[in-house]
Amino acid sequence: MVTRRDLLKTSATGALVGASVLASSTSGSAATVDAPFGDGVNILPSYSCNGEQNLGWDLMNKHDKIQTVRIEMEPPQKNRGDDLEMADLKRWIDEANWNGKDVIATFHHKPYIGSDSKSDLMEAAQWWADNYWYLSQDTDFRINLCNEWGDHDLGRWTYQDAYNDAITKIRNNTSYSGDIVIDCPGWGQNTHVAADAAGDLTDDNLILSSHIYPTAYNGDQNRNVQPSDMDYLSNNDGGYPCMLGEFGDESCCDKGDTDWSAIVDRANELNFPVFGWVWNGYEDPQYDENGDPCEDGCLMAWPAWGNSSQNGCSRDTFYERDSHFNTIYSKLGGGNETQYLNAEYYELGGTYTSTSRSGYWGDSYVTGFDESGDYVKVWFDSATSGNRRVKIRYASPYDDKRCYLNVNGDTVAEPDLWYSTDFRTVDTGEHYFTAGNNEITIWKNWGYYDIDCIIVEA
Repeated sequence: MVTRRDLLKTSATGALVGASVLASSTSGSAATVDAPFGDGVNILPSYSCNGEQNLGWDLMNKHDKIQTVRIEMEPPQKNRGDDLEMADLKRWIDEANWNGKDVIATFHHKPYIGSDSKSDLMEAAQWWADNYWYLSQDTDFRINLCNEWGDHDLGRWTYQDAYNDAITKIRNNTSYSGDIVIDCPGWGQNTHVAADAAGDLTDDNLILSSHIYPTAYNGDQNRNVQPSDMDYLSNNDGGYPCMLGEFGDESCCDKGDTDWSAIVDRANELNFPVFGWVWNGYEDPQYDENGDPCEDGCLMAWPAWGNSSQNGCSRDTFYERDSHFNTIYSKLGGGNETQYLNAEYYELGGTYTSTSRSGYWGDSYVTGFDESGDYVKVWFDSATSGNRRVKIRYASPYDDKRCYLNVNGDTVAEPDLWYSTDFRTVDTGEHYFTAGNNEITIWKNWGYYDIDCIIVEA
């Protein structure tokens, strides 16, 4: 039988392989195949609401770039994660399938994250051996063997030995024959160790997964992770497909100086599926290393499940996009594309939301621009620096008006908002944006108009 790895190793030595089988790498080195699923988000339901929360599929289904969900599952048998039962874990997987999502189900036991103990990884494999049959009844998912096993000191020989034995345990004790996702060591950041070890991994159907945040550090290389590490992982010695299993920005209480945005962009260019952290699942608020609250705990969906004052545990909860949503969503599906920043999901100063005027996008629009200093501020993440065209979707029912458009602290335009009782779009021209996070603010000026959406074109 010819396996995927046989094809890849053959292609590396110059033999002809069908283009439909292999994906080319822009680095010019040996090619790897694409992972067989699309981009998506992580979900962390284990530590809130006893696992009984509404996961927010209605909101997620409105955003078609979320094709796959990576569900982080704390094993109930480990006596963590409130009063979880295996039925809760199965419900999460089943619901994701019912809503048309591919699923990566991840063994996520906190004491094993960053562990170098082979016995911990073998326990994770045994958990899959014990529970795969139950979880997979009438549903489908891919196994992520153990979230972030291995610290920065774990070497390639220990890594490959432990994973070969753990993977064999799963194959010999379950009917699962699909891809098994294995994380790079060093909390998903030591890409070189995983890539070098890949040639000695004995299973044909594996996917190598890296995790990237602003503090991401490649311990094997003794430096911060950089975009070229994605190339090194892509050209791994086993020819395995790769993915970015987690990525997040500074709102995750992560204040390092690794260029997470450029790394995600490079992963996109290499056709890695990328998974944003996190759809929902943190108790709110989160705190940084100084004890200060983060902006929003890097949640994409609001309210937070762990916040009882927001009714986050109700199965009837109505979810909205949190301010972190666009930063993550803009990186899915290839990165630097036109972004539609619905004003109601962002920061309001003296203004408020309304649904009185029909035809708005999203859940509402912003109005109340009637006092000096009133504003709406949105955030947008750009894969590269340069000029982007900005348009404003508005209604101006009380005559012609004008607003101030501010980008990253500077007023760049004073667009006219011509009289219209319906929502219409005005082009404000092209404006310069830096790579990474940018702020766009609309200030009152003449006032008495409605703002529905700010559109930043590719």
